[in-house]
Amino acid sequence: MNFIKMIIISISLTGIVAAVGLQALNFPADAVTLATSGAGQGSPQALLVNPAAVGAANSALIRLGWNDWLGSIDGNNLSFLWGQDRHHLLTVRTWDVDNLELRGDIPNDEPDGTFQVQWLSGTYGTAFNLNSWTIGLQGRLNYGKLYEEETNSFTLDMGVQRSLTEQLTAGASLQNLGFANSDSLRQDLPLQMAGGVSWREPWLNSELLLDGVYTEDHDLTMKAALAYSWQGLTFLGGMSRASDYSDISLGMVWQYYRLRVAYGLSLPEADILGTPQYFELGWLL
Repeated sequence: MNFIKMIIISISLTGIVAAVGLQALNFPADAVTLATSGAGQGSPQALLVNPAAVGAANSALIRLGWNDWLGSIDGNNLSFLWGQDRHHLLTVRTWDVDNLELRGDIPNDEPDGTFQVQWLSGTYGTAFNLNSWTIGLQGRLNYGKLYEEETNSFTLDMGVQRSLTEQLTAGASLQNLGFANSDSLRQDLPLQMAGGVSWREPWLNSELLLDGVYTEDHDLTMKAALAYSWQGLTFLGGMSRASDYSDISLGMVWQYYRLRVAYGLSLPEADILGTPQYFELGWLL
């Protein structure tokens, strides 16, 4: 497991994990995103899927999140949503991995020691309405350190959403405009283009999400999700499929007055990835 973590953390610190679109290596963004397999280009609720969704917020929100990925990669998340005429979203995320084995060039049963990896990401996004369009922009700074190797990256995401009917909303985004720097290299990041629709049917009070995501040097990924609301509870389910990856996901959101509790988990086809989980507490301001 330590060997696998070393490979994945090394990749992620160069910024490639978030940008290449390798679904098996993506860190969970938040509980709802994880529970819907990352679908939601057309959904006003998918704040971390399409930057334009920030413009549909109807109340300020602060939330804390805790996630577990690949067994022992633990993360924390703090986000703050505010604004009236123009909305803003600020998010800070961290991940920690302890007790990675340090080995030299000569094979040995016993490691030379252990070390820790830490990764930090800060995101600011805003959205505004222009005629019948909602336009969103989001910038993200990443910093990580693996032993003696330091890496930083910057990416810019852009998204749009538009209501086609009272029940149907379409959205699209262009993500990962930026670059990654490390002590040994600098490289551009593959672009990710996505589009989808959200259909809110009135009979069962549910929302259906359908997305297509294309990333340079990676296959097209199709995503679908369903959100069903009943008496303060929203039940979530999703799936995604590409030529080399598939998963299903589950979760729920419970809102009681101003308190908001969310939980999501993903069940990837590759057992080696474990069961990514995300728990979140929020408060409507």
